[in-house]
Amino acid sequence: MIGERGWGSRILRIYLPVMGFLVLMLFPFYWMLIASIKPNRELYNAKIMPLIVYQPTLKHYYDLFADTNFLLWTYNTMLVAVITTAV
Repeated sequence: MIGERGWGSRILRIYLPVMGFLVLMLFPFYWMLIASIKPNRELYNAKIMPLIVYQPTLKHYYDLFADTNFLLWTYNTMLVAVITTAV
């Protein structure tokens, strides 16, 4: 066939660039996740590799739900969004 090429060419032309863009697009979500489960001593230490979590913790999530009105704030935001959309 005239335009037929092998899988190697297709991988280099299509899949490799798509995978690169996918990594770039998902990196901020990975960064947010690892930043949320790192203890403070790892967050503020410049000598530790920032892309790896050595001692994960859920303390930040516990503090968010126990010490703040986060669920109320989320409810208010959703209420305003739904009413605004309905109007």
